Amino acid sequence: MTIARLQALLRDVNIQIQTTQDPELVKAFLKICNMLLSAYVRTKNIKDAKLVFDGLVASPFWEGNEEITTVSVVTLMYGILENGTRSDFYKFINSVSKHNKLPCTERVYRELLYILYQYRDVNACRHYFKIMKEKGLLVHEPPYKPMFQALTIENNSEEALELLQEMKDKGIQPTTGVYCMVLRMLHDNKKNSKENKKRMEQIYQEMLDSGVELNVAVYISMGWDPLDALDELKKRSSAPIPSRDYNTCLSRLIRANRIQDALQLYRNMIKEGAAIDQYTYSMIMDAAAKDNEQPPEAVYEMYEEMKQQGLQLDEVAYTIVLGACAKEKNLTRAIRYIEEMIHYGIHPNQKNMNAFLAVVATSSSTSFNPRKLRDVWLALVSMGLQPDTRSFNVYFSALYKQMQLWKARGRSYYANESQEDNYGNPTRGPCRYMVMGYRAMKERGPSSKPDFATYTILIKGLASGGFTRLAMQIYEDAKNERVYLDVTAFNELIMALDKKGDLSDIMSIWYDMKILNPKNARSKRFLKNREAKVHENPKNTLIIKGSTTSQVINDALKDLYALKRPNAIHFSKKNEIKPFEDEQKLEFFSTKNDCALLVIGTHSKKRPHNLTFVRMFNHQLLDMYELGIENAQCMGSIPGPKCSLGLKPLMIFNGEKFDTDTTYKHLKSFFLDFFNGEVTSAINLAGLEHVISITATPDDNRILFRTYLVQMKKSGVKTPPNFIAQV
Repeated sequence: MTIARLQALLRDVNIQIQTTQDPELVKAFLKICNMLLSAYVRTKNIKDAKLVFDGLVASPFWEGNEEITTVSVVTLMYGILENGTRSDFYKFINSVSKHNKLPCTERVYRELLYILYQYRDVNACRHYFKIMKEKGLLVHEPPYKPMFQALTIENNSEEALELLQEMKDKGIQPTTGVYCMVLRMLHDNKKNSKENKKRMEQIYQEMLDSGVELNVAVYISMGWDPLDALDELKKRSSAPIPSRDYNTCLSRLIRANRIQDALQLYRNMIKEGAAIDQYTYSMIMDAAAKDNEQPPEAVYEMYEEMKQQGLQLDEVAYTIVLGACAKEKNLTRAIRYIEEMIHYGIHPNQKNMNAFLAVVATSSSTSFNPRKLRDVWLALVSMGLQPDTRSFNVYFSALYKQMQLWKARGRSYYANESQEDNYGNPTRGPCRYMVMGYRAMKERGPSSKPDFATYTILIKGLASGGFTRLAMQIYEDAKNERVYLDVTAFNELIMALDKKGDLSDIMSIWYDMKILNPKNARSKRFLKNREAKVHENPKNTLIIKGSTTSQVINDALKDLYALKRPNAIHFSKKNEIKPFEDEQKLEFFSTKNDCALLVIGTHSKKRPHNLTFVRMFNHQLLDMYELGIENAQCMGSIPGPKCSLGLKPLMIFNGEKFDTDTTYKHLKSFFLDFFNGEVTSAINLAGLEHVISITATPDDNRILFRTYLVQMKKSGVKTPPNFIAQV
């Protein structure tokens, strides 16, 4: 039933309810809401599904119909799991719980635990499991199972054993699946391995005593080899081994990349006359297709055996045989399998589409030209298949390969004449189909969003075809999406632009190749802070202790840090650094901490109580000044109030040397830069409370450094009387 039909039906039932208040109509109303909710979820329209749910919750029929409202909540939860984000799910659950609209049923909480397990949120599982316990919903085994699954994430065997004991105390018989999870956690927990081994033996004996059905998964959970586990099961069971246990062993062997062992087990199954179902064939065919030592004919033979056995063929089997065709580059056989699918009434899915396109892309058939490839693409889309990003990428790759085949033969689609229309679009050939496919790709949803492979293939194809303008447009799209391209795309585009003589675009691409794209929000903020600005950020100062320092130097560095805050970073630990010998280390510290100014404090016998002031430009050394400290008095030893944090100081330079001597001029420039702070457009009179006085003595090379606090007294005039006090 279509969404429009359900909406019309819902309106009719709602009108009848308002006049009759029939309880049966109320149930019908709720069921139609659930059907509409499910229809929106199937079409991946979570926004409208939430609107339907909100309307249902706000209706007077929500209370008292827990059986139906349970279906509503579970449907939307799984819809958000499949098509929404983790944040959307938590917002939904918190909103429903906050308004006490969450149905108090075992199914709701059981499915909630399972979804939280999918999100790997063990603490949330514990929270809602505790609520289930308080509400008395833990009366059967099913709600325990997702909690055990959640504990496997943390491999918390102790809590799992407590939970297992709780089940037995309540008289709930654990199933084989629960026992397997507990055994696997005990085996994987390497702490107390001897004790855990004893516990595994106790649980295994408990399973034997309780009569729980044993299967291969029990022994594999205890760390047994799959083949040994199968042999042990054969010894303990007189009945034929079911195909499920064989399939479990095959799955484990294939996961461990033991392809030869899996194939040998399959041969033993045939000799022993074991039951072989479609899942067995699918796994063995997949293993043979992935094994480089097995020819594709082995996969084809198993496929024919499936048909002879009368087993139901499905999309998975055809995906595997199409993959074998891609391995063999056999396009003719792949087309035959697609025709067989249609003959047997099996509708190809997205994976079948991608597998077939992969055969086309890898095929070396000379008769399969771009026009035929386009027809195949349109035929697959006309079947109702929704191509995803991988589908488009394989399609573009096949088109690009056709261009490369022509190029290898010394020919080209676009060699002699211009094949552009008035808008610069190609009028024929692979490039035309690439552009058409790219535009169709952008019109679709997020499942077909272009990725780095898409942009790389398109740029290389269009650039090699001579359509540099289109290639540059797609390149700009990739930049806007912050997609970092493969170097081959840059090379192809630069070579195409070089043929056109477009030097400016070549230089632009060259600079783009050297730019680092941020991978997360933190990196983005960091890089943005490093960008060129009209008004520069206030210069940060890095204050560093050398390998040896004195108490005088430590106090001086602390005072400088207090005067420069908040635009300062203080390294409290000592660093092995020699300012005049290790220029690279200074530049590293400057770049790493984004500091244009550095102060290094050291102390030695030749240079006691030494301060080195360093200024950088673009994180490269600009100038350095070395000063020694004599007769120091730290700010903390002077009683009285201190100036506020972050204020711009008034700078006073006393002495003729600051105007006549070149060294002192540079030093004056440095101190102005050092205490400059943020750029301001206006000054509040009350903020002028900090004065720094720097005096150059005329007789010797000494500099007197003083800091003062301006104290303004109340008065009735705009210019109040003020006094200064040393700080």
